[in-house]
Amino acid sequence: MKSSIRTLIFLLCLPAFSAFAAPSLNNVGIGLYSDLRQDYFYGAINTDFSSVDPKALIRYTGAKQLEIRVLVKSLSKRKFYKLFSEMIAISNSDKVFENNALDIAQFTGMLKGKLFKGDQILIDNFLYANHQKD
Repeated sequence: MKSSIRTLIFLLCLPAFSAFAAPSLNNVGIGLYSDLRQDYFYGAINTDFSSVDPKALIRYTGAKQLEIRVLVKSLSKRKFYKLFSEMIAISNSDKVFENNALDIAQFTGMLKGKLFKGDQILIDNFLYANHQKD
C-alpha cells in the first residue's frame, strides 16, 4: 500500500492554490493524493504564519485554511472517506488515528453526495485538537 500512495509533497507558493486563498493568506504547503491509476485530489494549507515547520504550523492559532480540490471526474462520498482515512492512517500512529476517528467520521460525513472535478472543500481556521504524543 505504501507504494500506491505518493506522500504529501510540500511546495512553496503554488500559484494555482494561492489564487483561492483568502487575500491575506499565503500558500505554505500542497500535496497530491494519488495511487498508481490516477490523481484524486490536491490538498493545500494557506496561512498568515511565516513558517513552513509542520509542528509550529499545527500549534499556530492564527488564520489557517485547508483546501481540498478534486481532480477526478467524480468521487463518491464513500471513496473520499476511504482515501482520506487511509491518508491519515498512513501518516499517523494507530493511537492518534483511533483518538481522532470520530472527528474524521464527522468531517467526511459532511458530504451530502458525490464530488466532481473542480469541486473544492475549504475549511477556515481549522484547529489541531489532539495534542497527545503518539
